[in-house]
Amino acid sequence: MQVAYYTLMHKAFSFSAKESLPLVIERDEDGVFVIECPLFSGCYTQGKTLNEALANILEVIALCSCDIIAAKRYHHCWCK
Repeated sequence: MQVAYYTLMHKAFSFSAKESLPLVIERDEDGVFVIECPLFSGCYTQGKTLNEALANILEVIALCSCDIIAAKRYHHCWCK
């Protein structure tokens, strides 16, 4: 298991574009890269290459952060 901190830049993110997020990167027995961002529940993805997996995790983090913002806005969380 490799833990890396990446500075993520994406217009959909609600946090600062300079904020670094921890990503857990593993390679399974088939050679597929699996990436998880432990700051968000259920925030993981995979890709055939590291670049593909990193591109995928950007989308997943954007979706997870949007869910949290929406839950805070309406004072409830449907994701638990």
